[in-house]
This record gives sequence, structure tokens and C-alpha cells, in this order.
Amino acid sequence: MDISMRMLRMARERGKGLGNMRFVNADAHDLPFEDGAFDSVVALDLLCHLGNPSRALREFHRVMREGGLLVLDNTNSVPLWALFYPRYLGKNPLTWIRIMRHRGIYPGWERIVRHYRKGAFFSLLRQNGFEITRSVDYGPRVCPKWHMAVSRKVV
Repeated sequence: MDISMRMLRMARERGKGLGNMRFVNADAHDLPFEDGAFDSVVALDLLCHLGNPSRALREFHRVMREGGLLVLDNTNSVPLWALFYPRYLGKNPLTWIRIMRHRGIYPGWERIVRHYRKGAFFSLLRQNGFEITRSVDYGPRVCPKWHMAVSRKVV
């Protein structure tokens, strides 16, 4: 599922011959699926793009069966991870400053992307009916770029 028809076309092309797949154009804030329709929801590189993450999490919760699993990641808002990704930073020191000032968000994306600290990310999950069963940090140990949580739907 994706809100972008272009991304769905790319997925359909790459998925040819991989079996029975359904491609759905929809917004994570308003899922076109029945209550309890899924055993799990995987949403990678999504949270940072959502205007209302709590609304989307409530939708994930709604479409999952009781005890279902949610796999969700988040980009860390502590921007020190960017120092370990020189291609992301680029060569312009002014870009570096802007990235640090905007919590790791690349210049030009400040109004449409949100990064979260690990604690805020976990709180968001708990507030919307999920119990974190496992978490993994990715990137530099001193300051991971991503946090991923596997969470169980609680009622």
C-alpha cells in the first residue's frame, strides 16, 4: 500500500512473478481495510512523513487482529548520526549546520518530515495501543540513525 501511484507502479513492476500480491493506493491516516483484517502491519520509512502519526497508528491498531504485530521504524531526531554519513551531509558547511539545527532533516524537508527521539517514538506507540516487544537501533552505536520497534497490539 502506498499513497503514491508512482511508487505502486514501481512495486508492481518489481513484484512481477513473486506471487499473488494486491497493490492498494491509500493514505495511512484512513486505511480502506476492515477491522482486524491483518495479523501484522509493516510500515518502514513512513512515520517521519505522516502529518498525524497518532491517527495512522490508531488506524494500524484498528486493522490488526488482537495480539497482532506492528513493525515500525523512526529516524532519530538527535542529529549526531549525520556526522557518520558524509554523503548525506554533503560538502557545504552551511548544509551541515542546517541539518544539525533541524534534528537531522535535510534542508528543504523541514516542514514535511519529522524525526523523533527514541523515547518519544516509544511513547507514541504506547499511547496508541501498542506494547513494544523488541527494539533495534541501526547506525552508529554512539548515536543510531534509526530506531525500529516490533510492537504488539494491546486492547
